[in-house]
Amino acid sequence: SFTVTHDIKCTMIDGKVCNVLTDQKSSASCNICGAKPNQMNDLNLVMSLKENKENYKFVLKQNKKKKIQRELKLHLSISVDFVRQGYGTTNDGNTARRFFEEPEKVAKILQIDANLIRKFGTILQILSCGLEIDLDKFEKYAIETAKLFIQHYSWYNMPPTIHKVLIHGRKI
Repeated sequence: SFTVTHDIKCTMIDGKVCNVLTDQKSSASCNICGAKPNQMNDLNLVMSLKENKENYKFVLKQNKKKKIQRELKLHLSISVDFVRQGYGTTNDGNTARRFFEEPEKVAKILQIDANLIRKFGTILQILSCGLEIDLDKFEKYAIETAKLFIQHYSWYNMPPTIHKVLIHGRKI
């Protein structure tokens, strides 16, 4: 017999995910006290509602995401992860190209290792160049990048997409 447990690490979440995690039916309702829009102006009522202090962590993550988005817009003139009506999000090739052009600025904004950003940028260029690549060299570079990721961020599980590229990219 064995037990499976899940450990969710919410790093950057949007409002919809926050609502799911906090059992909110509406994004207009407060994730902390549950106040509905038509109750928010009734200060006596909302001050009496019980706060779910566990939910503060989700709100803080959203604020961090917004801060990062503002910093990227200010310093790199890119809009990352904003919804565009009828087009998906602002995450496209031009945004990625601009993002990886200045790894030091990005590293400072995201508070992560600049060399790791540089390596991810190189891997993205290799995978999207359309030319034949030396698979042995690519695999070696990808594994070095995976090791660098783990060296700096062993406390954070490697996202599946990054894992697929770094570990299985040679075969893709």
